[in-house]
Amino acid sequence: MRGVGQVLEYRRRRNPPNAFYPRLLLPFAFLALQATHPVHMAVQPWHIVLPVILLLAARWALHTHRGHTLVGPDGITVRTAVLTRRLAWSSVYSVAVKNLAGRPQGAIDRYAYVRTVNGRAITLPHVDNWQVEDVGAQVAAIRAAGTRYAGLTWHTRPEMTQAIRRRVGLAKARDRSLLTALVVWCGMFTLWAVLRFTDIRWSTQLLLLWVPLAVFALVAAVLHRQWESQVPENEADW
Repeated sequence: MRGVGQVLEYRRRRNPPNAFYPRLLLPFAFLALQATHPVHMAVQPWHIVLPVILLLAARWALHTHRGHTLVGPDGITVRTAVLTRRLAWSSVYSVAVKNLAGRPQGAIDRYAYVRTVNGRAITLPHVDNWQVEDVGAQVAAIRAAGTRYAGLTWHTRPEMTQAIRRRVGLAKARDRSLLTALVVWCGMFTLWAVLRFTDIRWSTQLLLLWVPLAVFALVAAVLHRQWESQVPENEADW
């Protein structure tokens, strides 16, 4: 982070921690297993997984080198891998720190985000524990800029809190549905790998595609209807 005149600018200043790099090998280990143990399908799974991994890697590289956060008199500018979003101070409801408990060593576990007046949470690139020493202090500086430039008082409003609760509940429902489907997919992949060494033959598409998709659709439908139960009790976890 650096101040340019009266503008706060956050860009990539440091490399990721060393503990981050070994995890990059896991997707390629999966690809190696898929490539050396082909399945009876017209399209091999690694033909799909490899482009996805390369796309995600390209996105991460673009975000790392192109992304930045600018805080100035007109508001907050957020630039990600491909998009630039300008938030006027009038559209900003709050700025806070997100703590991610239980993250592995070397991962980003503290970052700053903006909550807009329509309830959307927008992550501020490079305002995180990888790039700044004290994320909370930077959030305080951004809030002070909002007070200085736009007179924001950062008071909570009940109607906004309820709108945010609904958005958070629906987002949690979606994330937990995806996590459940991922866990099921891992289980199906393990079953598929074991069956490869037996005479039992189950449809690969059924195990690795249709079963996880069905689980996702079912869990998402249930949790979407019960979104209020998905909202964390601690507002800091929103």
